Amino acid sequence: MRAKLPVVIAGASAPPRPFSPWRRRELPIRLASSKPPRALQNSEGGSRPLGRAWPAVSAALFGAGFLLGPLLDGIHSRVGLQVYGNGALDLGPLHTHILVPPLLGAFYCTVGLLQLFLDERAAPGPRSKATGRPRDTATSLIVLALFIELSAEMYMAGVQSNVEAYVLFAVAEFVWLFLDSSWLGFALACLVGVACPLAEVPLVRLLECWSYPNADIQLFGTGLMSWTTTCYFVYTPFLVNLARLLKSRLADDDTEGKEE
Repeated sequence: MRAKLPVVIAGASAPPRPFSPWRRRELPIRLASSKPPRALQNSEGGSRPLGRAWPAVSAALFGAGFLLGPLLDGIHSRVGLQVYGNGALDLGPLHTHILVPPLLGAFYCTVGLLQLFLDERAAPGPRSKATGRPRDTATSLIVLALFIELSAEMYMAGVQSNVEAYVLFAVAEFVWLFLDSSWLGFALACLVGVACPLAEVPLVRLLECWSYPNADIQLFGTGLMSWTTTCYFVYTPFLVNLARLLKSRLADDDTEGKEE
C-alpha cells in the first residue's frame, strides 16, 4: 500500500490555481492583434517583403511618374523657367518635352525602388513619418505641388536667385522635418537633390532638350538653376510615401493570392 502511494500522488492532477482577476485580462491583450510579429515590426512600406512583386511595383511607379510627373513639371515651364528645344510638346496649357514623361517615370521608379531596398536592408533607425499611408502620401503630394508653385511664383516675381535659394533651402528643411524627419530620409533626399541636376547636364548640353534662360550656375559648361536641387529634395518624401504605399498594396496582395 505504501509503494502505491507515490504513484497515486504523482498521477494526481495539480490543484487549481487561485483565481486572479489579472489573468483574465491577459487573453484579450494577446488576441487583440491578428498580424504576425514580422508585420508589426515592418510597418513601413507594407508588412511583406517586396519579393516577386517588384515588377508590379516598378510598373506602378513608372506609370505614376509618366502621368503625374509632367503635370508637376509644367508648373515651372508655365513661368518660363526652362525653355524646351528639340522635341517640345504643347498640350493645351502644358509645355513639356517628348522625353520628359519617360524620364520622370524612370526617376520615380529608381528613387522608389531604392527606398524599398533600403527599407529591407538598412539597419532599423528612428521611425520615419513617411509611412506610406494614403493620407501621408496625399499630404506629401500636396506639399510638393505647393513648394514647386512657391518656387515658380518667386521666379516669376523676379526675386534674385540667391535670395530664392536661401528661402527654398530653409523651407525644404522644414518640409523634411514635417514629412519624414529620419536621417535615412534626409540622406536619400540629399542624394536625389545632388544627382538629379547632374543628370540634367547631358540632356541640356548634348541633346539640347531644354535650357534655363536665367541660369545662375555653370556645371560642366551647362547653365542650371541652383535652387532646383531643393525641388528634388522635397520630391523625395513624396516618392518614399508613394513607393511604400504601392508596396503595401501590391506585395501583400501578391502574397495573399499565393496563400489562397
